[in-house]
Amino acid sequence: MSYLASDKLVPEHQSTEASTWVDTANNLGTAAGSTTAEFLVAQSSSAMAKPLLR
Repeated sequence: MSYLASDKLVPEHQSTEASTWVDTANNLGTAAGSTTAEFLVAQSSSAMAKPLLR
């Protein structure tokens, strides 16, 4: 969807650059999301394990 929007919003001679920025934003969002998920899982796992260790 974002690639289609960028193609319609930018001039034709800048479509490659626009697609590159869309791809960069997508990759950054994916990396941030997976890092956040990993942190949350690690926090919840240690919090859930503490009562079991007593």
